[in-house]
Amino acid sequence: MATTLLAGLLTPMILAAPPAPPSDLVAIDHPWDDGTRIILTWTISPDDDKPHEDVVDTDNVSGYQLLFAEVEIAGQAIAEPVWENVDMLSEGMIDYDPDSDRAKYIVQNAQRLMKLSDVKKKLGEQIDIKALKATGHHQFLATYRYQIQAISDDGLEMSDAATSNPIAPLRQWIDSFRIWFLLIAAIFCGAVIYYIKSARSGK
Repeated sequence: MATTLLAGLLTPMILAAPPAPPSDLVAIDHPWDDGTRIILTWTISPDDDKPHEDVVDTDNVSGYQLLFAEVEIAGQAIAEPVWENVDMLSEGMIDYDPDSDRAKYIVQNAQRLMKLSDVKKKLGEQIDIKALKATGHHQFLATYRYQIQAISDDGLEMSDAATSNPIAPLRQWIDSFRIWFLLIAAIFCGAVIYYIKSARSGK
């Protein structure tokens, strides 16, 4: 009787165990964009069987929680980053590579210009506000780190976090997401030149 009671008490504890953490989180700047996107890749939790569609779904992972924090502003390192939630990534939001067990997600609107008042409010004494004022700028770009945690199947538990390398997205000369605008402009200009030449030649 006592054994049965003890087993009943321990069972919820076993079921509530958090999933194994993901690992090797890598952040890279998205090429050919306006400086607002970051590509994240990581090795999935050992408890996540999503990439292997031939396996019955018996894992303990329903998705991943993504966080970020500023770790440097205007050359000043932040000793105690303030972590904020970016998104709760369901399995449908993530690209998986079944051969490598790597996952991929593109963070949108990754670069945020911080006003001096926002820097002071969020980071307080960690930043030399006088030094920022001395630059004469009113907004500042930051360098970030990201963290990712596996979420248990019941959504109640989180794994330990994997932390990325520092990353500062940069604006490229050409934004591939707006290349259609250049094509339309080129076609329009070409049409105008054609009609002008045609009119001059009397055609």
